[in-house]
Amino acid sequence: MIGVALGLAFLVSAASARKGFRRRHPCMADFHTDEERSQASRQTTWEQVCGLAVILLDVAIASAGSLIWGWSNQVRGCIFFALLAFGVLLLVHSGTSSRMMNIKAWNEEGRARSMTARSRTLAGTGSPTP
Repeated sequence: MIGVALGLAFLVSAASARKGFRRRHPCMADFHTDEERSQASRQTTWEQVCGLAVILLDVAIASAGSLIWGWSNQVRGCIFFALLAFGVLLLVHSGTSSRMMNIKAWNEEGRARSMTARSRTLAGTGSPTP
């Protein structure tokens, strides 16, 4: 339960920081080189493959833990959730890394937000901040 609370605390603070950064920087110059994009693509692919593999192996290890090695339920549960968390970490990191490299989508989203905010302000239906 403590882990869930800590995870939510980090998630809320990260979302708040991202929203503030988006507001301050709606558009950015594309500064990544082709080599950096290629390396990020390879890393993202490996993280996705390894994340899925860890999750699938996690189920097998937890099952074998009780059948072959005679682990108690507490040990199996601890190992299961630790490996599951690691697999999810890899998948989430690959997604965020991939999204960070897509400057074109960042700029399009920023322009769309700016246009929406301007139209709301001109129409008098809301505040200029999204």
